[in-house]
Amino acid sequence: MDKKRKLNTSNNYDNQKFRVNENIQEDYKDVDLEKYKRAANEEIYYLSEKVKFLREHIKEINKLIAKKCIDKNGKHEWKSEREEGLYGERYTFCKHCKVDAYDNRYLHY
Repeated sequence: MDKKRKLNTSNNYDNQKFRVNENIQEDYKDVDLEKYKRAANEEIYYLSEKVKFLREHIKEINKLIAKKCIDKNGKHEWKSEREEGLYGERYTFCKHCKVDAYDNRYLHY
């Protein structure tokens, strides 16, 4: 079963709630530092969850790119290259969509 993740934007997070105070060194006496710290940690958590979601979303897009390549060209056209250097690694990938033949990574360059 393919598990789909959605980014939860309906939590208590409000991007207007937390603002970085660049003058915190000067204004620390006027700021509730515990609340400020909690808001900063919530911001870190929210943004890290957003990054995780976007990475998964990019993987799904890459699968669609490979599927579109097959629909358009009938099959992948494999090409092999070796990295420069003494022990250069060998890569085999589709000439059109850049999907790796062995582990379905995407080589975009």
